[in-house]
Amino acid sequence: MKKNILTISIFLFINILSAQNEFYINGDNTASATNPEVYINGKDGTNPTLFVAGEINNNQGEMLNVAGEIELTGNFTNTANGTSAKYQSTGIERFSGDANSTVYGTMDDTTLVNNFYDLKLKKDAASDYLNLSVNSNVRNTLEFESNGIIRTDVSSHSDDGGAYANELYILNCEGTGTTITGGATAANVGNNYVEGKLRHKIQGANTYLFPIGITPGVVDAGTQPVSLAFTAADTADILAFFQPADQALNNGGRVYYDVGEDPMANQVDNLDDCAGTADGILDQLILNVDQDYQWQVNKGIKGSSFNYAITVMPSNTADITATNGSTYGCNNIDLRYLAKNGDVGGDGVTISNAPPSFYDNGYVIAPTGYTISGQSSFSKFRLHSVTPANVTLPVELLSLVAYGVENKYINVDWATATEINNEGFDIERSTNGVDFYKVGYMQGNGNSSSTIDYRFEDYEVQKDIVYYYRLKQVDYNGEYEYSPIVNASLKGNNDGVYVSIYPNPSNVREEVIVEINSNMDTDAEIVVSDIIGKLILSDGVSLNKGINKYTINNGFLAVGQYFVTVKMPQQQLTKNVIVTE
Repeated sequence: MKKNILTISIFLFINILSAQNEFYINGDNTASATNPEVYINGKDGTNPTLFVAGEINNNQGEMLNVAGEIELTGNFTNTANGTSAKYQSTGIERFSGDANSTVYGTMDDTTLVNNFYDLKLKKDAASDYLNLSVNSNVRNTLEFESNGIIRTDVSSHSDDGGAYANELYILNCEGTGTTITGGATAANVGNNYVEGKLRHKIQGANTYLFPIGITPGVVDAGTQPVSLAFTAADTADILAFFQPADQALNNGGRVYYDVGEDPMANQVDNLDDCAGTADGILDQLILNVDQDYQWQVNKGIKGSSFNYAITVMPSNTADITATNGSTYGCNNIDLRYLAKNGDVGGDGVTISNAPPSFYDNGYVIAPTGYTISGQSSFSKFRLHSVTPANVTLPVELLSLVAYGVENKYINVDWATATEINNEGFDIERSTNGVDFYKVGYMQGNGNSSSTIDYRFEDYEVQKDIVYYYRLKQVDYNGEYEYSPIVNASLKGNNDGVYVSIYPNPSNVREEVIVEINSNMDTDAEIVVSDIIGKLILSDGVSLNKGINKYTINNGFLAVGQYFVTVKMPQQQLTKNVIVTE
């Protein structure tokens, strides 16, 4: 077979006037690096080294682009096994013209062959595509010179970026973050983006732009970029695309933030009557305005240590309309939150019993806007906000105690500093600190800004039993929250000898105090065992007549339930204690 070798070292304009307009390489599998079928060497000024007004088809040939510049208006097909047949480049590949182009064959190698090097898009019209019928890799840079969209499939998939069959993978062989230029850096009416899936190799502390989007016209122009700014990162690859949302908020979307002040002049519990800026009291936001879309950002197999900030850039109709406090006389800030995998603020955000501790676990966090930082993992990112009716000043619980009275009954006392929309309190009781049931009810005061004291007297109690109490505060709209748990007990007939434990329940960061009232000076043994009888602690002590205190040091007991027994010569008393996180 006679071999056709094309060596190009200066500008060569090839316009093949045939039906296919095709630059066709028919390899014989005997080419080599020193004797390829097509060898493009360098470029001449601003002109492409090789221009094809049509398509390029490398059919099992060897085509080398050594710092040259190839420009074509049609399809690019590379049928090559990567060894005796391949496309290898350290130059430019530009797709131009007034029609769609498509990539076929094998272009997803991560080595030096069968991938693009500097891929450029310069189509005549915004509606012109570079379609990827296969996964396609770019070793160095991607540049949007003017018009055109890179679509990672042969057809569009409406508003679901996850439905695209293929990926465009930027291999980032130079190890920088500036590998994509000319791409959409904000959601706008443009066409300089990747419709579908974009994968990028990250290497070190750089900022990486993912100009991704969906079908133009479905949501604005389709551009929905996302940026990742790494302060520390292992080498890894990140895949990003935009799709309809399926990630719901965790913890009921509960957020605490000092939005503003409500004087309760009109007996309301939301932003409609907000009269001032931050007043030092955390307000409760139940995020109920959810973005219809989300950014899916996934990490490849490699890499385990990351620290980065993410900024999402939705188009107008893919965004949420965030409530602004200034509209209601509060803080001039948009109540817009970005969540990762359903967690508002993503990694490292405090999830705690926010003051007042009356309320369930929630996120203590100011509005994030479009950016959250300090992230260490990857997932789904979605925007959320709140309607004015879902912003409330919570009932502020000042105190809650339980204690025995004349060794006949137990009082449960509490006080509130402020109340908003408070219908009343269910008083709930338990004998194990876990299973509670209602034993009483106290009417609330609706809305109040002054201190109000409450008392519930519980006569349905027995001696030598520890009773645990909590409050269930109920709003007029049926929503409710639980208070912390307190406990009390009455003394039995132990000749004045009794044992009490506090705080109970306690947490692993607190010391547990065992209080022993003895009727004589005596030696005793304190034994702590877990719920299955395993010995945790045994310690001999000397008791004086009267009140004695024994401390179980902070952190000694793990989360769980324990029995504390005080063994004295004349008797022994056992109490249980619950340790929480």
